[in-house]
Amino acid sequence: MNAAKKTMGTSHHATDSIWLCIVILLLILVGCGEEQQSLHELDHIVPPHWPSSLQHASELIEARTQVAEQDAAARKELVDILSWVPEIAADTELGEQAWLSIFERCERLKGDVLESYSETVQVEMSELAKLLESTHRTLANLRPPGWSVADDDFDDALDSDVVAEAVDEGASQSLDEPATSEVDGTP
Repeated sequence: MNAAKKTMGTSHHATDSIWLCIVILLLILVGCGEEQQSLHELDHIVPPHWPSSLQHASELIEARTQVAEQDAAARKELVDILSWVPEIAADTELGEQAWLSIFERCERLKGDVLESYSETVQVEMSELAKLLESTHRTLANLRPPGWSVADDDFDDALDSDVVAEAVDEGASQSLDEPATSEVDGTP
């Protein structure tokens, strides 16, 4: 009789283990009922002050430069924008020399904006905004009709000194003047 009790106890214990495994498996498959947000969505939140283009970055820099002296949040956003501008410029057809000029200015200005936001920094920020605007216009003017990303001749032209000079000259050009292409002289 003692052996019969042991067998029944083992059988009961085995049944409990099976039910426990089934419940755990169902919880894993179904979940706890709460909708889970993917980690991908959490890692890819785009801040409202993320510029969509060099021209947009220029506009954001100009707007925040005007209030940054009294507004710490605007200075923080300026630093964010300055951090993103080289990435945005790298996504354009901009050649290496012109990109490097933008990158170096942004890196220098990030520290200046946080350390001592002076009139000199304001002037340099305004100059950077003009450079970004003229770069945007220069790139738009350099694209020949029917241009595509696969056009190797255009890619070679973008790495030339002509483009770097056109971009650097554009920074000093008035925004009221129409931009002209150094390559073909068209507006």
